[in-house]
Amino acid sequence: MGPVTIAAMAGCQHAVHACGVAAASPYAPEAAALFARMDNPPDDDRKTLIDTFIRALKDGATSGSDILGRMDAFWVLAAADDQAASLDWTGAHDLGAMLSGGAFFRGTLVPDRGWMWNGNSGDLNQLDTGIALGTTPTQCTADAFHMGAFMADDDPANGAAIGTSSPQNFIWAAADGGSSTMRILATVTISSPVGSGPRHFVGSRAGTTETAYANGVAGTSGTATRPLVASLTLGNVGQVNPVTVPLAIAHFGLDLSAAEILDLYHACQAYLQGVGVAA
Repeated sequence: MGPVTIAAMAGCQHAVHACGVAAASPYAPEAAALFARMDNPPDDDRKTLIDTFIRALKDGATSGSDILGRMDAFWVLAAADDQAASLDWTGAHDLGAMLSGGAFFRGTLVPDRGWMWNGNSGDLNQLDTGIALGTTPTQCTADAFHMGAFMADDDPANGAAIGTSSPQNFIWAAADGGSSTMRILATVTISSPVGSGPRHFVGSRAGTTETAYANGVAGTSGTATRPLVASLTLGNVGQVNPVTVPLAIAHFGLDLSAAEILDLYHACQAYLQGVGVAA
C-alpha cells in the first residue's frame, strides 16, 4: 500500500466505507444526543445554533464552569415544535407526558417563542413537570438550589413562571418596568433589578442565602430556611396567576454563582436571538 496522502484523507470523510474510519461528529456529544431524540431532525442551521448554545453552557465564558452539568433539568420551550420543546436537554426529565392530553394541549406552544397559557379559564394554566423536589432523584439540595425562567417578553399579568405551590416557592415574571419577586426555598421575598423586554430571571440559594437575578445582574438577597420539598410546575404556581407571554426557557438544579448566572444569561440570550426572540 502506498503512502496516505492529504487528498486521500479528505476523501475519507466522504467515503468512510473505503477507508474504514468513521468521521467524527462536528457536534458536542450532548447536542448529538439531543438531535437523536427529536422526532423532526433539525436542519444544519438549527443544529449549529443548538450546538453553540450547549458548548457555551458547558464552557462558561466567564466562570469556566460546566453550567449544564449543574442543571437537574433544562427545558428550551422556545423550540421548533411541541415534541422538541418537551425535551430536557440534560436527558433526565422530559415533559413527554404533557404532549398526550396534558397541559401542552391546555396551553399554547408558540414555535421558537415558548409555552403560554391559552387564556381559557377552564383549562389548566400550568405545566406539571412530574418532579417532586426532595423525592425525585436530583443533585440539588435545599442548601444548593436554583431555578430560573427566561420570558420571551414582558408579562403584563406578572405571571408565576416556575415554582411550587405548597409551600410557595416561585419566580414571578415581571411586567414592563418592574422587578421580579422570588422565594427560593424561603419565606422571605426577594426581588430582581427593574427592567423591561425579554428577561432571564434566576433565583439561587447557597447555604441559607437566596439571591435574585435578572439578566445576570444581582438584586436583593434574603435568608432561606425551607426544605427541598413539593411538586415543581412551570407557567404558574398554584393556578393563581398564569403567564400570558411565552415562557422560553426554564431550568433548575444546583446553586449558581454570579459569574455562572451571567454566562447562563448570555448563552440563553444568544440562542433566543438566533430563533428570532429580540432578547
